[in-house]
Amino acid sequence: MRDVVGDVRPGYERVADVFAKLLAEDGDYGAQVAAYVEGELVVDLASSSTDELRPVFSSTKGILGVVVALLVERGLLDLDAPVASLWPEFAAGGKQTITIRQLLSHQAGLVTVDGGYDTALVMDHDALAARLAAQVPLWRPGATHGYHALTLGTLGEELARRVTGRSVADLYTQEIGRPRGLALHLGSPVPQGVQGVDLPTAADLAAWATNAPTGPQPDSLLPLLEPVGGPPLFALVPDPAFQATGQSASAAVGSASGLAGLYAGLRHSLNGAPRLLSEATLAQCTQLQVRGEDHVIGRESRYGIVFELPSPALRFGTPRAFGHGGMGGSVAFCDPGHELGFGYVPHRMPGPSGGERALALVQAVRDCGA
Repeated sequence: MRDVVGDVRPGYERVADVFAKLLAEDGDYGAQVAAYVEGELVVDLASSSTDELRPVFSSTKGILGVVVALLVERGLLDLDAPVASLWPEFAAGGKQTITIRQLLSHQAGLVTVDGGYDTALVMDHDALAARLAAQVPLWRPGATHGYHALTLGTLGEELARRVTGRSVADLYTQEIGRPRGLALHLGSPVPQGVQGVDLPTAADLAAWATNAPTGPQPDSLLPLLEPVGGPPLFALVPDPAFQATGQSASAAVGSASGLAGLYAGLRHSLNGAPRLLSEATLAQCTQLQVRGEDHVIGRESRYGIVFELPSPALRFGTPRAFGHGGMGGSVAFCDPGHELGFGYVPHRMPGPSGGERALALVQAVRDCGA
């Protein structure tokens, strides 16, 4: 059996025991897990090295959510203002009344563009932003919600650029990540030595297809999330060229401690940097905006402003918790009810039940802190 590497604070030994049991049960399993409690790193464990950086897929959206909240805190974004008040071209296609709140909570119906997006378009922010500005929504904005897997990054990025003249990656790096020493990176240059994530096997893909609520349906919107002509998202995200774009929906690389630190630093000082956000801003950006069956992914989802909220499919915390998971199996969140910042990064993409390992580790952390 592989040894668990890393450290836990006294009282958190059970987390190491649970992690060791998971490693023993599956010889192909590897991961990192980290937790901050009241701003202190109490768990930092891995199956190989706690310092490894790996793609975190849509856990990247946590960075976008934090940057958006920072702009709200500074009075640069009014969530109830029309998007077109900052981005006039966005008013095309009947979108003149869409608010920033609706746009950033997956209500705008802009999950793709007519004809789909290929890899080149995804990696060209200005071109995709222009296409989205001209796009007619797939549904009446506000009538329902559906996961904007990649386009949320482009839409949020354009808002940040409009009000600051800076990219999300720059705002994050200069004002959030670097001052707190976070092992979580977005944009160019991509750090040296980023490790890969083992991609799903044919059996994994078959299991996902069988279990996807909307996958077999001919009218499903789920296939619209994939780039036209390939490669699929799970293969695109680990590409260093994609990571270098700083696409703020899914291009970040990091460690579990980096993800956990992102959330811990919202409410606590970290490595000499003060807490990032006020309680009022956190409440505004993490309140429930939408819930119910997701029009794209076909199961219940719940969103704040960018952030995912606990749901039957993402049982990561108390009702005040907020965070984001990723296709590769990563997950990170803040749970103010337990003063907890948590991060988890697996070494291979899990099958449909892979998230249960992360939840077992979350529960172990909570049990230790009870």
